[in-house]
Amino acid sequence: MNRSWTRAALAVGVLAVALAGCSKDSATAPSINPVGSWRGTTSQALPFTFQVTTAGLTSVTLQYKLTGSRCSYTADVSLGGPPMAITNNAITISSLSLGPGTTLNAAGTFTSSNASSGTFQISDTSCNGSTSGTWTATKS
Repeated sequence: MNRSWTRAALAVGVLAVALAGCSKDSATAPSINPVGSWRGTTSQALPFTFQVTTAGLTSVTLQYKLTGSRCSYTADVSLGGPPMAITNNAITISSLSLGPGTTLNAAGTFTSSNASSGTFQISDTSCNGSTSGTWTATKS
């Protein structure tokens, strides 16, 4: 292979790498500013609130109804702790303990700077039951 052809191939390769580094990933969602206090309801017609700071999701308050083969109850849950990251305008909570034998799984998406929605699922092994539903919230 002659040297000028090698240099041309190298230049094309460097240009392709440079352009690939500058290209926008089509899977990345446009940035939405979710910072603030959010208030909404669940599909059980119960209140749901959460707080978002620049560090992420910092607190959640949720009321839910659960029926199992051993019991049936309505509970209020307030969660706080280290901020949970918001990635591509979405949040996911996996197997978060709400107490002995009770776990929360939830997911949500910020559809605009003022609207969000998602799903939740709570399991209680001591009650031998679970509940699931949807939620919607707006920035207050």
